[in-house]
Amino acid sequence: MFENLSQYGSAAFWIMQAVVGVIFIAHGAAKLKNKSALMGGTVHGVIEIAAGLALVINQYAQYAAAIIAVIMLGALYFKIFKWKAPFLVMQAAGWEFDLLLLAVSLAILTRV
Repeated sequence: MFENLSQYGSAAFWIMQAVVGVIFIAHGAAKLKNKSALMGGTVHGVIEIAAGLALVINQYAQYAAAIIAVIMLGALYFKIFKWKAPFLVMQAAGWEFDLLLLAVSLAILTRV
């Protein structure tokens, strides 16, 4: 049905990758701006910014995706098992977005 669109697959994949990169740059920057963050939060923010930049400029993207996958696994662990957050919440943070970011990072990681 959309056979002609397959020629844009690489560009679409990079757009997806860059969007995830921008999300992690923004989240990492927010962690760095938090004055009450502990050293771990600062290091976490720097790692998120570096991984996000790697995705945007498409350099070391698979390494960055592996790092993001680990971060998202940690986020999912805390939200599901420690904080007992539901999958989808309208007024608070559920874990559906974290699951999506994990899936996209795995897609980037496994791309040949």
